[in-house]
Amino acid sequence: MAKTKKPMKIKNKIFLLLIVLIIITLLIVGIIIERVIVTRFENRLEQHVMDIARSVASIPEIQKNVGETGGHLTIQPVAESIREKTAARFVVIIDMNRIRYSIKQIKDPAIGGLLLGKHGRCRKWTELKL
Repeated sequence: MAKTKKPMKIKNKIFLLLIVLIIITLLIVGIIIERVIVTRFENRLEQHVMDIARSVASIPEIQKNVGETGGHLTIQPVAESIREKTAARFVVIIDMNRIRYSIKQIKDPAIGGLLLGKHGRCRKWTELKL
């Protein structure tokens, strides 16, 4: 004789539906909270990087040696000192032609990032028409 399957009781159906609803709600709330936290963190990090960029751009040794032949010899130690003091992974100093004066290979055009121009105005390279 074959056993017939008993239908689920209404109490069990409601309980199962409630569990599914709670899981979906927690996922949606988790995604929203994660996006808010990540956005705030990225904004703080961006502001921190901008503060470092403005500080670096205002250093007289940097201003004198960017664009000069052999300027990297003065700029690299300053950049390394800033990197150590700010706990940054790297500090890259470039001129408006995107030529690096710190980090590894000098005279190699940099790709991507921020430019700090005259008067402390920063723009992403994608905003520039180079």
